[in-house]
Amino acid sequence: MNKILQNENTAVDGSNFYRKIYNASMSTIEVIGENVVRKTYKRNQFPEPERWLKSYNQLRSWDHRYIKVHKVGNDYIEMDYIDDGVHFIDVLENSTDHTVDEKMKIITDFIDILSLSYGYISQSNEVFLHNDLSLTNVLVDSNNKLIVIDPDSCGYEARQDKGLSNLIYAYHTTMHKYYRLLSYKKFANEN
Repeated sequence: MNKILQNENTAVDGSNFYRKIYNASMSTIEVIGENVVRKTYKRNQFPEPERWLKSYNQLRSWDHRYIKVHKVGNDYIEMDYIDDGVHFIDVLENSTDHTVDEKMKIITDFIDILSLSYGYISQSNEVFLHNDLSLTNVLVDSNNKLIVIDPDSCGYEARQDKGLSNLIYAYHTTMHKYYRLLSYKKFANEN
């Protein structure tokens, strides 16, 4: 029997309450194999699944930190199951046991992801980007490697306005935290 991670009765982690309820009502997430999770939608999410998967894999070859997607259909996506990850925002909010140096490295890697996502657009022939590249859509695994999740937020529509506002917010928030950690580290070294 498959393990259900989310359905219409389960709120999604990492966003405001109403969005959580709406998103949960639109999809079901279940573990279907040892390391594979399937997200099934109540609507046609991928009108051209083969084209989408090809574009996603090109984006993933540009930045390997995007989660691996195994299979896509009109109303589902199958991807790696990350069991040991914590949300990047939890690292920023000191909800984890990461050291100051680990946090600084994780923040640096996150900023690199943000930079590479828009670098990819400038190098590719089409606009295909993660439209919700936010603090909640990146996991940090047990080896402190970052993984961009929510691949179904990737698409062709030119929503750079939303993507750019997410990018600016994420960049500002992480840089603010980075400078605070830098100040803390400098203070700790002086005393």
